[in-house]
Amino acid sequence: MNEKILQQILSEVTGIKGELADVKTDMADMKTELSSVKTDVASMKTELSVLKTDVGTLQTDLTSVKAQLDENTKLTRAILDRQEETDARLESVAMDVHKMQGDITSLKEDVSEIKSGLEFTFQKTAKNEMDIFKIRRDLI
Repeated sequence: MNEKILQQILSEVTGIKGELADVKTDMADMKTELSSVKTDVASMKTELSVLKTDVGTLQTDLTSVKAQLDENTKLTRAILDRQEETDARLESVAMDVHKMQGDITSLKEDVSEIKSGLEFTFQKTAKNEMDIFKIRRDLI
């Protein structure tokens, strides 16, 4: 019976390790995606800077300035849309991580309860073995 409980505990711990490995992999993937987003934003900032320089040199031609302004507006909206998507993804990841932390805490509590039960069973078995030893000794 104890071996069965130990096997169940070992199975649970193995499952937790697998889930933790998945969480680490997911976090590494999110870091890679965040790095890519940062690179994209830096690239867009560079492009926006170039566009601002162009607008400064083309102030004499009002038509060109208007066209450049429209392009800048579109880029800004695209950046804001991308920022909102990134914020939503980060919030989702944060919520998932918090849920996983809660699940892990719950699992730790369950393991702790199992350990307590196992310790009690161990102590009780040791006491019973001692009583059997004394009874046998007294019979001899």
